[in-house]
Amino acid sequence: MIQENAGVLSNIQVGPGYYKITFGVGEDFKKAFPGQFVMARVPNNEGAVLRRPFSIHRVVCGTNGIDLEILFKVVGKGTTALARVKAGDQVDILGPLGKGFTVPESLGRCFLVGGGIGIAPLIFLLDRLARKGVDKSGISLFIGAASKKHLLCLDEVRKKVSQLYTATDDGSFGEKGLVTRLLETALENIHPDIIYACGPIAMLKQVAFLGNRSHVPCQISLESMMACGMGACLGCAVKNTRHLEKYDHVCMDGPVFDLENFQF
Repeated sequence: MIQENAGVLSNIQVGPGYYKITFGVGEDFKKAFPGQFVMARVPNNEGAVLRRPFSIHRVVCGTNGIDLEILFKVVGKGTTALARVKAGDQVDILGPLGKGFTVPESLGRCFLVGGGIGIAPLIFLLDRLARKGVDKSGISLFIGAASKKHLLCLDEVRKKVSQLYTATDDGSFGEKGLVTRLLETALENIHPDIIYACGPIAMLKQVAFLGNRSHVPCQISLESMMACGMGACLGCAVKNTRHLEKYDHVCMDGPVFDLENFQF
C-alpha cells in the first residue's frame, strides 16, 4: 500500500454522470488484484476533506510506467470534484487496498454479474482471467442497469467474453427487468465453476441466493461508505450472519467476500 499524489493522465466522460480517469502511479500497483480499491481525494477541496473509495477499474503496465484507471459515477461533492480534474492535475491516492477476487486453478466456466457501476472492477477481473489462461469461450457476463445510457463498457466487454447478457429496468436495451432473472435462467442450463458479482446490495443478495441454490461458489464485491479504507474508522462494518458475535469490515475483510465464509 502506498500514498502518493498521482498525476492525472486523462479524464474522460463515458456516460451521463460517469467518468473514467487514468493516473500515472508507482510500482506498488503492479501487485494490485481485481476487486481491490483505492481511496482518492482532490487536494485543496474544502467540500470533500476525506478520501473516497473507488474500485480499481484497470491497471496497465507499459513501457512508460503504470497506469491506474478508475470508473465512477458522480454522486456527491467528492466525485464532483474528481470529475472536474484534468490532465496534469494531481490527486491524493492511497492503495491498493482490501481483499480482491481470487481465481481458482483450472477454471473452466465462470459467470460475471455487474449491476450499474458494479461493472467497474469486472473489467480488471476479465483482464486477469485472460492472463491466467481462462478461455473467453467459458466466460459469460451479465450486465444490468436502469436504462441504456447507464450501461457501461459494452463495446469493450464484447471482445472479452463469449456470452453477453444485458437487462435494463425500462427495457431500453436488452431484456426488460432485473439482470438476476437472466442469471437464473442461465443457471438452469449451465453449471459454472464460479460466479463473480459486483453491484447494488439487493442484486448481490439475489446472486447469493441463486448461487447457493445451484451449489455454485460465489465471490461478491460489497460497496460501502468508507472514511479511511484501513479498518481504523469502523465506518464500513457489515453483519455476517455466519458469525453473529462480530462484524466484518468491508475495507479489510473485503470488499470481496467468498460466500462460503459470508452470509447476508
